[in-house]
Amino acid sequence: MEIDRGTRLAGWALIVGPLLSVFAMSHHPSAGASGTAERMAELVRLGPLSAVVHGSLIALMVLIFWGLTRLAGVLGWSSSGVQLAAIAYGLGVLCMTGAAAVSGFIVPGLAGQYEAATPAATKAAVAVFRFSFEVNQALAKIGAVAQSAGIFLWSWALARRAEAPTWVRAVGWIGLAVGALPVIGLVAGRLTLNVAGMTAVVLAQAAWTMGVGAWLVTRARRGAS
Repeated sequence: MEIDRGTRLAGWALIVGPLLSVFAMSHHPSAGASGTAERMAELVRLGPLSAVVHGSLIALMVLIFWGLTRLAGVLGWSSSGVQLAAIAYGLGVLCMTGAAAVSGFIVPGLAGQYEAATPAATKAAVAVFRFSFEVNQALAKIGAVAQSAGIFLWSWALARRAEAPTWVRAVGWIGLAVGALPVIGLVAGRLTLNVAGMTAVVLAQAAWTMGVGAWLVTRARRGAS
């Protein structure tokens, strides 16, 4: 029986990519200094690690999105729900990329410029960093909601796929929860997208994505359900 190598490769991308994303989030740096000058010095010191972590997360988001486009192909691009899922998830990746760029590259770069500044300039820098934080949070929230919407719509199509094995439809039902809960948490004010909150979202999405990846790998032979 012929092997669909593209589908199998996409499946493995959806298994390995989330694992590496969780590993990267576990090494996400956090500045703990209290004073403004001390905090900027810490941001500069953590800058190289922050760039590696966030750069890796951006690359892995792109890899996972590519794998999910193969899922969309399997589910059927002719479906409006599948199309909307791809658009929503793609928007989420763009927003999350922006949020990661702010945290991983822009903020450490700004900290380096203000590290040796006068006390007056350092005080003025607080407003700049607050603005950066608000931009990061806005992009992260939009990204989380958009990705969640994509996961929810793909999962709905997967859960209703009658010819799929029971465990695959179960992955779909799990995905409905993975897609809905972050949105509910954000709306209710119960989810904050700091390092801990973002790690929780990444973990939940990883569980679903790896399940989808396992299905794509097992159905890589043509004609599988």
